[in-house]
Amino acid sequence: MVAKIGERDDISYKNVFIDGTKIEANANRYTFVWAKAVKKNSDKLEIKIEAEMPAIRERHKLPETCTLEKSLVALSSTVTMENVVFVHGCGKRKIQIQRDVEQLSEWVERKEKYR
Repeated sequence: MVAKIGERDDISYKNVFIDGTKIEANANRYTFVWAKAVKKNSDKLEIKIEAEMPAIRERHKLPETCTLEKSLVALSSTVTMENVVFVHGCGKRKIQIQRDVEQLSEWVERKEKYR
């Protein structure tokens, strides 16, 4: 391509740069998302959050005005202050605060994905 343009005298060969950037393509036929499906799933998530947040707030004595993100921050700081160790894997029983933190973080991720 550079040689062809050079034959037409459109460029001088003072500065020639070749870019080796590789960009991953994500363009197969299953990567599209229907707007109605996103709206439906987002609405279901909001209903689920509204149903389960009062129990989480009550369990950890969080104020009623505490949003999902603020609740996650508050519980994470509680975990840090109390030096709670999260467990993973078979045969390990998760404590309630770990289950709640994981649930809240999943909801935040899903809300961001739908956004």
